[in-house]
Amino acid sequence: APPILQTALESLQRAGFAPREALRGLFTLGHYVSGFVLEEQADHPRGPGEDLDRARRWLADHPILFEAVAQSGHPQGEEAFEHGLAMILEGMRAHLPPPPPG
Repeated sequence: APPILQTALESLQRAGFAPREALRGLFTLGHYVSGFVLEEQADHPRGPGEDLDRARRWLADHPILFEAVAQSGHPQGEEAFEHGLAMILEGMRAHLPPPPPG
């Protein structure tokens, strides 16, 4: 394995992850980050206000989605990235075996 991957796996194993879970966790994190960056780069404005007007009309018919978007902000924003990353890390923590009684 490349040195950085080996180091990350060793760190996760010391934290209590089995090798399989450690590797899957790292791949999940990598896929999330790569996908987020790709989506962020693909998000180009098309025309002055055209997409925004169309989105507003569409959201007017979907009030729950409108409220969710209004509360959460831009889906490719830093806050959205941090939230998703925290969810993945919390999920990984939930899969750790309980510490031995001590």
